Amino acid sequence: MSMPMEVTFSCPACKATIKSTAWRSINTDYPNAVELILSGKLFEAKCPKCGFVAHLAYDLLFNDMIHGFYIWVVHPDEKYGAKLDSVLNQENILGFSTRIVNSVDIRST
Repeated sequence: MSMPMEVTFSCPACKATIKSTAWRSINTDYPNAVELILSGKLFEAKCPKCGFVAHLAYDLLFNDMIHGFYIWVVHPDEKYGAKLDSVLNQENILGFSTRIVNSVDIRST
């Protein structure tokens, strides 16, 4: 199930408040999910005041229900080990293949 969440932060350029959508998980059945992920647009937020495009670095579970795999995006930070343990301890009730990546940059994973 795709699970969006609203995030609020200050624009790095002008300090205006930006409200955007981030995702706890997103499935292939969400419209254009694959294209949004591959293009990076799923992780962008545009400032309504100055137009600055911020990159949002958040952890995410991508569910490919068609091909039977999960991709977990787990960003390295001070809680990285605990986050990896949590992902590795998730029950895989559907028997999907699982991949864990530490970036959404398709050139670096």
